[in-house]
Amino acid sequence: MKTASLPFPFIAVLLSLGLLVPTLAGAQGVSCLDAPDGSPLDVVCVDNDGDVRIDAGATQDLTRIDTGIFVEGGDGDLDSNGLIDLFDILILVDHLGGASLLPPAQYAIADINGDGRVSFDDLGILLQRFLGTPKDVAVQQIESAYGMTSPTVFFVNSGVSVGVGTNNPIATLDVQGSLHVNGPITQRTSTVLHPDYVFEPDYELESIEEHTAFMLREKHLEAVPRAQPGEDGTEVLDLGALQFGMLEELEKAHLYIAELHERLEAQQEEVAALRAMMEETLSR
Repeated sequence: MKTASLPFPFIAVLLSLGLLVPTLAGAQGVSCLDAPDGSPLDVVCVDNDGDVRIDAGATQDLTRIDTGIFVEGGDGDLDSNGLIDLFDILILVDHLGGASLLPPAQYAIADINGDGRVSFDDLGILLQRFLGTPKDVAVQQIESAYGMTSPTVFFVNSGVSVGVGTNNPIATLDVQGSLHVNGPITQRTSTVLHPDYVFEPDYELESIEEHTAFMLREKHLEAVPRAQPGEDGTEVLDLGALQFGMLEELEKAHLYIAELHERLEAQQEEVAALRAMMEETLSR
């Protein structure tokens, strides 16, 4: 029996229309999507095992994500009635107890903390939400250490120490603290980092008397921001502004030292001149 075959021009037309791509991709074991403009290629790929690669290049690592990712997490409204109620809690309890399985859509809603799985942490968050606690606050209360509460907010609970460049921040600190950085810290910013403008000829430096009067009246140095109380009553410091202000006051202090030195030298010259006059007068 003779097998029928498609003429080459017809195959070319099918390929140009993308009608044979799924078949060919299936034969290769990987199905990929390109960027709309054709570059880059293979942005999203799925193999026959269901593994997914999302990146900007064509690699073989089918679980790779080249860019940062934030999972918002569900709201816990598992019955989609607009409320967080006992029915939502019962649905999640049944799932965690193995009595029922959540379909994908409900699974995403039940993953409230956005860690990619539904666990008893999500149940604790759901119970907090049922009691009226806002989602972000509930996540912080239930999570044991840290997590994302929004695409731009990363929190670390109180009592948790963070080490950068060290895996034992508490033991290596003479004074225990919440953050230990073992190495230099570099910060890039668009603002001026050094107040060297005080040395410019056109800078209007207040007199020593004016500086002293402000300092005694306001109970702080003018360039150093005053401490502000936070919501819990403790002081909140802007370390960048604090360091900047301290450096400005230090540089101004050196200008005052130079000014006082000039005054002292002038006074010493006057005293020496008066002494010479007195000695000359007494010697007559």
